[in-house]
Amino acid sequence: MITEHFTSAIHPSSLPDDTEARLHSMMIDDELQTFQLSIGSKGVYAHWVTKYAVRSAQWVKAGIVALDIFVLAHPEIARLPGVLLSVLHLISSIEIRHFALKLYVHLDHEGMMITPRLIISFAESLVLKTASSIRDQPCTISEGDKFSGGCNIVNRIIFEDGTVWALRVPYDETPSPIEATVTTMRYVHSIIPSIPVATVHAWSDSKDGDGIGTPYILLDWIDGRTLEWNARFPPPAARGKVLAQLAQYTADLLARTLMHANAQSTLRWILRRIDPRLTRIFTGDLSAFDPIDCLIFRAMAEEKYFVPSLDTFPFPLMHTDLNQMNVLVDDDFNITGILDWDEWACRLPLQCAVMCPAMIAVGNDPLHDEIFREDRLVFTEHFTSAIHPSGLSDDIKARLPSLMIDDELQTFQLSIGSKGVYAHWVTKYAVRSVHWVNAAIVALDLFVLAHPEMASLSGVLSARVRLLEMQADECRL
Repeated sequence: MITEHFTSAIHPSSLPDDTEARLHSMMIDDELQTFQLSIGSKGVYAHWVTKYAVRSAQWVKAGIVALDIFVLAHPEIARLPGVLLSVLHLISSIEIRHFALKLYVHLDHEGMMITPRLIISFAESLVLKTASSIRDQPCTISEGDKFSGGCNIVNRIIFEDGTVWALRVPYDETPSPIEATVTTMRYVHSIIPSIPVATVHAWSDSKDGDGIGTPYILLDWIDGRTLEWNARFPPPAARGKVLAQLAQYTADLLARTLMHANAQSTLRWILRRIDPRLTRIFTGDLSAFDPIDCLIFRAMAEEKYFVPSLDTFPFPLMHTDLNQMNVLVDDDFNITGILDWDEWACRLPLQCAVMCPAMIAVGNDPLHDEIFREDRLVFTEHFTSAIHPSGLSDDIKARLPSLMIDDELQTFQLSIGSKGVYAHWVTKYAVRSVHWVNAAIVALDLFVLAHPEMASLSGVLSARVRLLEMQADECRL
């Protein structure tokens, strides 16, 4: 209404028609009006942030430019903690957070003017210098060939002779230990060359990357595209081809790394991972879970799921996150690379190491689990064939496929390390029968015996009372 009156009032003025029209459009533009009112009002600015602030790639890059301009205009505040924090937040969106932090300190020490773009370019120049010195020829970072994973950013480095390497740097504030990752990759490559693991050329695990500014790995670039995998794709023939290759890699890892590991107790390993969750439930840190269910889980771990014949077998090294994002394939679905050998590659008890790839695992996609169960059957068939020529005893080779295809056992084993899968286990497999209530009471006694400091905790006492009431109710029935 007021805009209409304004338009009528301004019309007899001597302003040009196009200016009058422009003023009208500006007055009814809510976003523009909010911005203009925000200049003088913190309250309206907060509303603008909530409704109109967009952290897209375009505006994050524009934010870096704006910060550059601001710092150049006000050099006296370039080193304030708030400016550094802004650098970290902006660069973490499109670049490398650790580069920002470590190079900020380096540049500050050198007395240089610090801007986000300077940090990025300085970091890249140091990396290129390191790569060039290894191969004794110039190289460049390929613009546009940058990929972000769950914890790392990967840049493509091209040498003068066409050789291509990859630069992998963490953007997580607490990156995985790079030395362990490199050791695992080199170990797998040395004993199972058929598994496509990139060759590592240089790396640093130090906080400043030995002068680079961040921990990093320089390794071979692997050609291929990320595997697409869902209930409808790939088609059956390609699906079977991929599963056959992954089954071969799984069998090779299990059989060949098993012989190099030290024997441990599977049961103790399992209980050491259940008890911390039970502790967090008792203390209220995981209040969404009922301690009764977790006590039944602990009881079933020992009585139902534990395989005594495999208890003291050596622990093989397994890749526990074989999802589609960590598998590269060519156009014919030949696997060209297996990625992410960080903490997801670890030694597991033999019975827990027998698992299907994460992309077809139990609980991965409950709506389409029948399709993925068929995948698991196909994978298990290929695994059975692949494990047959190994040096494992015949009874072990016969036992392993049955573990792999047992959905309840697989759900339990995945539950040990995943609260989400554990919630699925509770819904589908937790049984509050007389037997398992009694077993839960024993499990609680054993838990308290192992953790006497928990005995008087209210959550523990409450769980014991509830279990005894449930036991008494069952007896009355």
